Amino acid sequence: MLDPDSDLNEVQLVSGVDELKRRLELLLGAKPEPPVDVSTAAVLPAAFSLERKEIIAAASGQLVTSALTLLGASLGRPEPEAAHIQQIKDSLLQCVETDAEGRSKLSLNLPDAGSLDQIAKALAMLIQPPA
Repeated sequence: MLDPDSDLNEVQLVSGVDELKRRLELLLGAKPEPPVDVSTAAVLPAAFSLERKEIIAAASGQLVTSALTLLGASLGRPEPEAAHIQQIKDSLLQCVETDAEGRSKLSLNLPDAGSLDQIAKALAMLIQPPA
């Protein structure tokens, strides 16, 4: 609303042109520049931080478990006896450590306790002579 009693006799438009230009460019199809992701910039100097190592170790454990499970399944051999699997698992348990979060470590992080069962079963299938 305009004030008829105002002493002002002119209006100045300051820096509105740049904002108007930006909005028009968007309307005409120009894509806005993506904001700079500062979260990754802070992570880059500490590329091998403890947290990153934990993530890589856990992913490696999942990869090895999956690869051995795939290998065991692709052999087409019958499932080994439970006692044979347990014998291999017991041998592996001598090399396994459990960290503070309850994860098993066999020079890599296993995603869960069931992973050791899968590794032991796959190794038993590999060692077992074909039927």
